[in-house]
Amino acid sequence: MAETEKFSKSQIATLKHIQKKGFAGYRRVDGKPACPELEELVEAGYLSESYMEMFGEDVYRLTEKGENLVRSLVG
Repeated sequence: MAETEKFSKSQIATLKHIQKKGFAGYRRVDGKPACPELEELVEAGYLSESYMEMFGEDVYRLTEKGENLVRSLVG
């Protein structure tokens, strides 16, 4: 559980949401990511990020490392 201490409750909730839905999309604001806190999870290897130009959204999906983290949180 010590590994989750570096993440906010919001980030953990988002990880659980992405596991349930399969992805999360956030519209960019002025060309910048709308959720900079998710960038930390991308950098840590828990999420992958792609940009959907058609919708102007960043799409986040769990990596294997992220799936393992969420499974350990859910129990």
